[in-house]
Amino acid sequence: MSSQLAELLCQIDRLSTSEQLEIINYITDRLKQRELEQPKRKWLDLAGTVPYPLVGEDAQT
Repeated sequence: MSSQLAELLCQIDRLSTSEQLEIINYITDRLKQRELEQPKRKWLDLAGTVPYPLVGEDAQT
């Protein structure tokens, strides 16, 4: 843990409960926004990325 993070956590401990809840809401909103900004992956994006045969087995046998 970095010293900057440790200091921040100490500062959070000194806040009131309502202020700590505001921090939780802020971080949650930021993480949700970041998740929305990332492109969603589709199964078709993976098509053709695995070599045939995957585990050395032939589907015909």
